[in-house]
Amino acid sequence: MGNPTFQQAWSSIDQAADPAYFVRFMDRFYGAEGADDDPDHYRERIALLAVKPGQRLLEVGCGAGGSVRMLARLAGPAGRVVGVDNSATMVAAERRAAGLGLPVEYRVADAHALPFADATFDGCCSGGVFEVLDDPRRALAEMARVAAPGGRVVVNAEDAGTQAVDGPDRTITRRILDYHRDHELNGGIGHQLYGLFKGVGLADITVIPSTWVETEYSPVLRDWLGGIAAAAQAAGAITAAECVAWGEQAEAADRAGRFFSALTFYAVGGRKP
Repeated sequence: MGNPTFQQAWSSIDQAADPAYFVRFMDRFYGAEGADDDPDHYRERIALLAVKPGQRLLEVGCGAGGSVRMLARLAGPAGRVVGVDNSATMVAAERRAAGLGLPVEYRVADAHALPFADATFDGCCSGGVFEVLDDPRRALAEMARVAAPGGRVVVNAEDAGTQAVDGPDRTITRRILDYHRDHELNGGIGHQLYGLFKGVGLADITVIPSTWVETEYSPVLRDWLGGIAAAAQAAGAITAAECVAWGEQAEAADRAGRFFSALTFYAVGGRKP
């Protein structure tokens, strides 16, 4: 078996040679962007969930737990927020927040088969997870199932087809990004969410786009884009020499102060009738 794809790696963290790498990656990302429970990271999610004090909320694929803690502060002491992730490694990292006095619970669970009764939650959300799920429609149907009538369901996901990197060699850049979109993850999930929400019977659907723009080739972005390029090389989409050259071009652009990368996400929210 060859190297795992991005989708395989992030959906089977506990089976990795170094599961803690994924926790370190999240820590580095939010170390650059600020605290992982900063509401500014979740503006679209907050707007679409319309959280009220005392609500019961579910986060599917809660990663390092920042969104769960943020939602718990909004739900207040009378509320309850449950975060689920299929990785015991991530859940262990989430428990670093124990002792903060927040009404939170973390559980290891599969997004495709949520261990909750129908109509358990006033709102359900997920971010950065549907890109790597085996069956996004089934996971969304599960979120809708456990939402109470009138409850909100929100998913935020990237659309890999919108990834842009201002690389001097546009042919190599296109081959790298096309490979990532088409083979490494659910690359079109961002623009597919609206139809999926319709398909599982959610109503009053709203879409909020947002674009992640970077003008510095940060360590996190080196890890992210470098991994994309390495995967494209391993699959034969580019040569080893082209992979090296592309990385060097990104470094040169950064030194010259003209590096640019952008990726658009779509946050989609709907109401359970």
